[in-house]
Amino acid sequence: MTTRIAFMLVGLLLATPCLAVASVDNYGSRSTDPGVSATPTPERMPDLIVQEIGFEQSPSKIRVRFINQGNSSSSSCYLALQSLAGDYPALGTEQRVWTTQIPALAAGKGSSSVIDVSPLKQVNGPWRATIDRSNEVKESNENNNFLIYPVRNPGPLPPRRRLADLWIYRFCLTDSYPGSVAVGLANKGGYARRDEPVQPPTLTP
Repeated sequence: MTTRIAFMLVGLLLATPCLAVASVDNYGSRSTDPGVSATPTPERMPDLIVQEIGFEQSPSKIRVRFINQGNSSSSSCYLALQSLAGDYPALGTEQRVWTTQIPALAAGKGSSSVIDVSPLKQVNGPWRATIDRSNEVKESNENNNFLIYPVRNPGPLPPRRRLADLWIYRFCLTDSYPGSVAVGLANKGGYARRDEPVQPPTLTP
């Protein structure tokens, strides 16, 4: 009788389908075997930015520095340098955009390209550099691909730090007969005013 019951139990176990074994981890969350992570792994993506626009010794050459600040390698793409000078026939050309191909960059790696903008010169700016011009590279941030240098002044006048501020700090009569006076001038501003002759005041007897 005991032997018969044992054979029946073995048969019942063999006929039962295998079930996934559930367990509870130390944090109270329930998981099954094989384990599946509840937190997805962040996608690794490149992030290309323009670091700097610099002027070379030649007046028509501009260097653009760029870097991949993402956590994955980027593919090759194109860099565009644009003059924002506007449409002035005196500049000698209608071209305002220059494009060059840049190589693939590993994560954290950067490089630079020198672009000849002849017949324009460095002073014909501001300049806008855009990396991945055609959005060919899928990046973690698609809104930080350009840099403008120098930054345009938003107002009609140069910033105050670039203006001269001349004032008279002393004025006295040194000789009444010929009408000689001494005038003390000073520049309190942040911009060097070019030398110009100071016209003496007209004295009325």
